[in-house]
Amino acid sequence: MRRFFKTPKGAVFALWRAKDHIGARIKGETGAVIWNVLMANSAAEATEFYTGLRGITSSKMPGPIDYTMLDVGGEDLAGMMQITDDMGPVPLHRMVYYGVDDVDAAATKVESPGGSVEVPSADIPEIGRFAGLKDPQGAMLFIFKSAN
Repeated sequence: MRRFFKTPKGAVFALWRAKDHIGARIKGETGAVIWNVLMANSAAEATEFYTGLRGITSSKMPGPIDYTMLDVGGEDLAGMMQITDDMGPVPLHRMVYYGVDDVDAAATKVESPGGSVEVPSADIPEIGRFAGLKDPQGAMLFIFKSAN
């Protein structure tokens, strides 16, 4: 059963209780969802909201970017960042990352079926490489390859 909710800032999300289908059985591998990031207009308020949900805790990731990790049972679940003025007019949104073996090769393939590269391939030092792609209908997705 799924139920849809809105955060105090208007982000829509769903809660789901497994019955006969447990959900994603593969995660963090090539071809599967590898990570999710919430881009929030108030990271502090979003952190307060999500950690108020049962079993979710947070921690700050060390580094130059103000990045919050959300976890359940000691396992990292997602990340969260504040939308800043230098990002331009960006709406509240989630970024879903899929694992690939080669970010640059995968990004070059997106245009032949009608997609586009919206965020060019880039490195996150000591973390990995990513790119932002848009499908032919305009939906964004991100691809990622870990540095490890």
